[in-house]
Amino acid sequence: MKEINVRLPGGTNAQHPSGKTVKEILSSWNDEALKSAVAAKINGSLVDLSFSVHEDSSIEPVDISSKDGLEVIRHSISHVMAQAVQDYSRALKLP
Repeated sequence: MKEINVRLPGGTNAQHPSGKTVKEILSSWNDEALKSAVAAKINGSLVDLSFSVHEDSSIEPVDISSKDGLEVIRHSISHVMAQAVQDYSRALKLP
């Protein structure tokens, strides 16, 4: 399997097998940082923690308390609310 070079915060460089998820890579770097991460930035682009990394990249965790982290949470909550409304409206029976 191809190895990729990953640059992490603080200038740490690491090699990982291509296809590892952001969560797996961050967990091997700093488990504590992962606890408050809700997403990550890969080469400046916002991605989900389940995103698979296939090329040399710079990865930065997005903390829940950051501006980007709050946007991720708001976006996720809007999907949960939309699903709840759909489920509720399907459960209503009209007379």
